[in-house]
Amino acid sequence: MSVEYLKKSYVQKRQNLRFLKLIHETFSSVGYQPALALDVGGADGYVASKIKEFYPLCAVINLDINEEFIRHGKRLYPHVEHIHADFLEWYTDLRFDFVASSNVFHWFGENWDRAVEKVFSLLEEGGWFFLHQGGRWTYFPLYETARRIFKHLFGKDIDYNRKLFYPTQRRLLGELSRKGFKVLFHEKRIETQDYTRGELYKSFAVAGLNVFLEEIEDKDRKEVFKEVFLQKCEEDDIPVFAVRHYCVVRKPLLSLEIREGSKEEIVSLLEEVDGEFYPPLTERNSSIEDYLRDVSPERIFVAYHPVYGVVGCACVRKKLLPFTSAPVFYLSTIAVKRAFRRLGVAEKLYERLLKEYPVLYTRTWSSNEAHQNLLRKFGFKKVYVVENDRGQGIHTEYYMKDG
Repeated sequence: MSVEYLKKSYVQKRQNLRFLKLIHETFSSVGYQPALALDVGGADGYVASKIKEFYPLCAVINLDINEEFIRHGKRLYPHVEHIHADFLEWYTDLRFDFVASSNVFHWFGENWDRAVEKVFSLLEEGGWFFLHQGGRWTYFPLYETARRIFKHLFGKDIDYNRKLFYPTQRRLLGELSRKGFKVLFHEKRIETQDYTRGELYKSFAVAGLNVFLEEIEDKDRKEVFKEVFLQKCEEDDIPVFAVRHYCVVRKPLLSLEIREGSKEEIVSLLEEVDGEFYPPLTERNSSIEDYLRDVSPERIFVAYHPVYGVVGCACVRKKLLPFTSAPVFYLSTIAVKRAFRRLGVAEKLYERLLKEYPVLYTRTWSSNEAHQNLLRKFGFKKVYVVENDRGQGIHTEYYMKDG
């Protein structure tokens, strides 16, 4: 592909804008600031440059196999590091907290598994992988049309399925999970409605058609093939649609340790999540330190990671509850930093707690569905409700796990 592709790939540009919006909104929702990012197959570095704009303190690398794209990118986006390399053969000692790739991974074809495994190996634990690629049946009528034209003109049948990997949603998410990733988000879009048929024909001609164009050495014959293809599409009004997968996945915290901790270790964590409690912890007391003095936990468990420090905590004490005749072991507080949720941190805390306390009580509020689901997962039963305890329609719910 030449730089001309970058000028004409307007469909891909709009897809990249959606991809960038997904990145920005995801990180903003958890207050995350990446430090070292890699864009795989980033062409001239447009996506990488936008990432750098979003996060000025983040070092960003744009990697692409096309040397012309990289030269062009160095002129356009000098604030990004550009590397000309085959991703599958590229070696680095760097470990990234954020890898992105838009409109590229379906081109790995039979090597898709290797590419995903490489991303996993390049990520720090807890690292993010944002992936946008084509899905099953993308441009299928166009590929079949191009295949027939190519065979008619050049006498050779091109099996484009060997060069491309367009998975179903089920297969894509299954494969990402099998490679070790935690799937946080997925959106499947049928993008025909976003573009005219003519736009999609031309977009395919500068991107998807390269499966066939790379088999033609003569430049003039390439242009003839492209013209015949576009003419055939217009004449026969070939149906066209693009299935796109937008995914957010993360590498688990494999080195996470659950150990006993101290009040001092969890103050900053509870300050971060204070406003998410109902009511906030500091509305019950003047400060987090006062809150901890008030609840007087007998034991504090922390989820500790050697890179990120304390990312979660749980506080346990003995307490007489409104419906018990004697003090019981009571989980007063459990919290996980926003940037490390849905990575199994709370699950690991509960696993440790239930080893220490076969009989354990806790409580939550009626609108806290995430915690309720987690409690049910570990076999807790709702045993007592104080209606409107936290405001009109917001009840306090007590749960118990017995053996």
